[in-house]
Amino acid sequence: MSHPDLKKCKELSLMILNFLFILINLFNYIDRGFISSLDTTFVEQYNITDTTSGFINSSFIIGYLVFSPLFSILVKKYNKIILIFIGLTIWAGFNILNSFFDNIYVFIILRSFIGVGEASYGTIVPTLVDKLSNDKTRSIMLASYFLAMPLGFALGFIISGFLRQYIDWHYLFLIEGCCVMILNFFLLCFVKKIKNYEEAKHIQELSDPLVDIESYDSLNTVCYVDSLSLKEKVLKVVCNRHFMIFQFGYIFYTFLIGSFSYWGPGYMVDFYNYSVTDANYVFGGFTVGSGIIGSLSGGILLDFLKNKYGNTSNKMIKIRLGNMLILSCLVIGYVCCSIIFLIKDVTLFFCLFAIAELCLFVLVGPINSILLWSLESKRYTDKLNNEIKVIGSALSICLIHLLGDVPSPILTGYIYDHTENWNLTFFIISQFLILGIGSWIVTLFIKPYVTV
Repeated sequence: MSHPDLKKCKELSLMILNFLFILINLFNYIDRGFISSLDTTFVEQYNITDTTSGFINSSFIIGYLVFSPLFSILVKKYNKIILIFIGLTIWAGFNILNSFFDNIYVFIILRSFIGVGEASYGTIVPTLVDKLSNDKTRSIMLASYFLAMPLGFALGFIISGFLRQYIDWHYLFLIEGCCVMILNFFLLCFVKKIKNYEEAKHIQELSDPLVDIESYDSLNTVCYVDSLSLKEKVLKVVCNRHFMIFQFGYIFYTFLIGSFSYWGPGYMVDFYNYSVTDANYVFGGFTVGSGIIGSLSGGILLDFLKNKYGNTSNKMIKIRLGNMLILSCLVIGYVCCSIIFLIKDVTLFFCLFAIAELCLFVLVGPINSILLWSLESKRYTDKLNNEIKVIGSALSICLIHLLGDVPSPILTGYIYDHTENWNLTFFIISQFLILGIGSWIVTLFIKPYVTV
């Protein structure tokens, strides 16, 4: 095979791998959509409070908190695809097992192991997608990967509403568990390809001399640092001011999305008198449209801005362009979210709801892109940069879940239990977005902690 043909073959393999990643991530969020679509069923069938129902959606965080540090350490020594395979096998296995139990507390306990899959998949895959994409299309590839969040949620509502007319809701988790298990085995075809790709990249970088960090600044030659201790890697993440302040904003963005995603159909049932099935279809339909258009538009816009108005090799230019895009959409989204729960006209509600979702989902790709970019350093090898990014991704997912979409459904249920007013409840929840807007504004005026 000629050299150009070999290069095309490698590019095709990486595209197929990225497609598999996107598809598996889609099932991850379809699972979340299933849980959210069942909130009314849980309350009625098991006679539990809305607060307890909100906790069902959040139980996966237990497995994530326990295992994400482990996968962050193992990624340095073991093949990334193998680690992802192990995590997803546990994820799929416990979903299948959960379909055989009809006790809500056993259901919650078993769902806590779902977080093991996200601990492996969610921390490792975004860095792989970022690394395997070329610089000019990196944002759109990351946006396509994170498109699974709104699209998966929405499909979860729609599929759940359709299938529950014919089968018991327990079988939803059996079906998705089997689908992920099958897709998981296809990943094993790429174990050697990823290993060879990383080794070739590493050898190319190490053709330049290695130096210690302390001696780096005293040399004029281009050098690469290849290894840091785990403590130093963690410090590179938590001491990065841009990353941590961006992360603070991401938490409150996720807080709002988590609340709306879980309780949105319930709001339509209680306030607009939709049936559960119709509410899932309507909410899911709006989210599918807004999610696809918004997520892909965000990636395309960010790629366009950084390719046209900034040097793509300059990290800070890329970050500031992404930050301005995020702020513009976030302010519009916040205004719409605040207004829609003060009106009663259903037509106006859905118009503003569509605009709010579109603006919020535009942010999915840019937020995750600039979080990864903020951790890059030109003085580090690609291998070391990716090890730091894995730790950053693990911390990011931990924080957005632990402080964002894990407590928000519980808090929303708690507020509604006391106010018995959905409009007031969601209006209060929407105000948390102000904190996210403030944090992204702050990053416009601070200097980077890490020099690139």
